[in-house]
Amino acid sequence: MLYVLVCGVEYASTGRVSRKGDVYSFGVLLLEIFTRKKPTDPMFSGESSLRRWVYEASPAALLEIVDCNLLKDVLGNGRHSEDLIAMQACLSSIMELGVICSDESAKKRPTMEEVVPRLQKIKMEYISKVSNA
Repeated sequence: MLYVLVCGVEYASTGRVSRKGDVYSFGVLLLEIFTRKKPTDPMFSGESSLRRWVYEASPAALLEIVDCNLLKDVLGNGRHSEDLIAMQACLSSIMELGVICSDESAKKRPTMEEVVPRLQKIKMEYISKVSNA
């Protein structure tokens, strides 16, 4: 449904569906997954939006806006400080990518061909930090 809404808005303004609209939807989806908030949440009214909320929180207040379940280990306990540092770096990179992908200007958005290697790099950096901890 979100995809239809986002692409519908872009379609209404440009008259066509585009790959950049797909990138926008992907960016919003990243923000939704990692914050556990929807763009339609009542807290986002007027000038406020999910994207702006994440942008304004990054990176200083990032741990305050991410889904708290991401900050727990598989047993539901808080993570060790080394793991939390690695997790924070990973989350920061993912949230930054979500903000970039959901830029209002289609021209400023990356292509998915650029997004995929960034995601792979984020993953590899996270694995490296966790395995070295």
